[in-house]
Amino acid sequence: MADICVLWDDVHLWGLMLRRALSAFELPARLVTGAEIGEGLLREQPPRVLIVPGGNARAKARALGQRGLGEVRSFVAGGGGYLGFCGGAGLGLTDGESSLSLCPWCRKPFTSRMQHLVSGFMRVLPGEPDAFAPTPAGEGAPEPEFPVWWPGRFAPREDDGVTVLARYGGPGSELWVADIRLDNLPVSAFDDWQAEYGLTLWPSFMQGQPCLVRGQVGEGSYVLSYAHLETPGAPEANRWLAHILSRLLGRDDASLQASSLAVPAWDVAAEPVLWDDPVLARAWRVVEELVRLGQEHFLLFERTPWLIGWRRGLPGLQLNALRTLVRAVQAREPGHEARRFWAARADDFARDLDLYGRAVTGYLLAERLDMTLSHSPGAPAVTGLSDRRAALFGPPQGIRQAGGGLHARLQGPLEELARLLLTA
Repeated sequence: MADICVLWDDVHLWGLMLRRALSAFELPARLVTGAEIGEGLLREQPPRVLIVPGGNARAKARALGQRGLGEVRSFVAGGGGYLGFCGGAGLGLTDGESSLSLCPWCRKPFTSRMQHLVSGFMRVLPGEPDAFAPTPAGEGAPEPEFPVWWPGRFAPREDDGVTVLARYGGPGSELWVADIRLDNLPVSAFDDWQAEYGLTLWPSFMQGQPCLVRGQVGEGSYVLSYAHLETPGAPEANRWLAHILSRLLGRDDASLQASSLAVPAWDVAAEPVLWDDPVLARAWRVVEELVRLGQEHFLLFERTPWLIGWRRGLPGLQLNALRTLVRAVQAREPGHEARRFWAARADDFARDLDLYGRAVTGYLLAERLDMTLSHSPGAPAVTGLSDRRAALFGPPQGIRQAGGGLHARLQGPLEELARLLLTA
């Protein structure tokens, strides 16, 4: 059994991002399902650490079920380590029956939905001195920055045994609220918008708030991070991740302590194609055509080589998940189990893919038409957009929602195929 297990339910692109980081650190990992955990996997073949990547905390709780949630609690109390990012951090909080209740803190609700849509880099302030916090990088080193991707919030309590390892500072080198890049705006714009519209765009709720915490449960430890330390191209965050993993794994060797340890850049389109499957090749062409269409009509834009940006309200996160999953499975040589799984699913997937390509094309063009007509006095309204989006991607339930509708019929098989291909 590998020293690390990764809960693979509801992983989107965040599971792939985590898997790349572990691979960069030369740490084998077994990708497991909530059903496997519920059946006793953590008891019968215990790893040292369970990592839960980003995604929707409630969807992960549903995948585990009450039995699986209990198995994880017992695993940590018995001496195991738990590391949760974003949705995985939310799962570790105390939030009724749909949480692990490892940390006594709850998730704090948002007072401004717009300010919740923050992503990019935040400067971080050191928390309490602790063995899980690495030593500072040294004099002259750049101020640490952690990537955040639409994070939740902790609701701290006093005298609860929770150690704050890091807090949010000010904005970092790149920070967005929805589709507006804040660090590209003149400072006067914030004052003008506040005076004219009563709008406070800067997510001030983050200033000084905990972003990375840890604590003990019985003989085990948990670390919860709303910052995505596994993000490629974030060397200081990656250094923190390597150090935290070394503590959770009980390893003091130099392989996880190197100051140069970092997750390499991720260019999704440049990944090699090692599995020349015609259905997967068709899926890549369909998704790339949808991205091209969205970019041509000012709905989507390239933010990084691994993340397509999107105009507020569009299902950009779902398109990103599909894009990265398709290329991830194309970039692996399939074994017998993966081939057998795909042989049973490929025909249905291909039919859904053709329908998806046509339907999402029509939806994106309708959004483009609405963008123009909404600023044209006397023009007819484009109706039914929310219903079309719900049919394709499921009802809106927050930025980390995997998506439902037709999209889920594509993403689900791809996530399972990726699990079979990428597990150690």
